[in-house]
Amino acid sequence: MKRILVGGLVAVALAFALALCGCELPFLRTAEPVQPGTIPPVQFKDIPIPLEFEFLPDKSWSHVAPSFRTGVMNYKGDTLLSRSKSFFAAEMPASGWDLVELREPSRNAAIMKFSKGEETCTVTLRRADNLIYLTVEIRE
Repeated sequence: MKRILVGGLVAVALAFALALCGCELPFLRTAEPVQPGTIPPVQFKDIPIPLEFEFLPDKSWSHVAPSFRTGVMNYKGDTLLSRSKSFFAAEMPASGWDLVELREPSRNAAIMKFSKGEETCTVTLRRADNLIYLTVEIRE
C-alpha cells in the first residue's frame, strides 16, 4: 500500500514539475494555444470600453511598434445607444482624448472622433439585431 501511495505522489510531483517548466501535458492544458504566426489583437488601455461589451478578437486586429500603434477592435453588447454615447463622451476625455467630432447618420448609429497628440480614435456605434456593435479604430 505504501509503495502505491509513494508511486502516486512521485507521479503527481513529476507532472507538476513538468508543468512548471513549460512542458505541455494534455490533461493540464488550461487554454487553447495561439496558432503559429498569429498574435491576438491588443486592446489599448487608454481606450475605455463599457462593461456591457464583449470583445470580438476574430473581428479585430492591432499593431504596436515603439513609435506608433494602430488597430481596429470590435465589440458587441446589449445596451442602449444613448448610454454608450454618453459613456464615451465622458470617459474618453478622462483618458486624455479630446472629442473632435460627433456625427449621427441615423437614429441607430453614431460616430465619435477623438484626438490625442498625433493619434486619432474613431468610435462607431450601431444598433442591429437588438444589440449595439462597437468599432474602435485607432490611427496615427
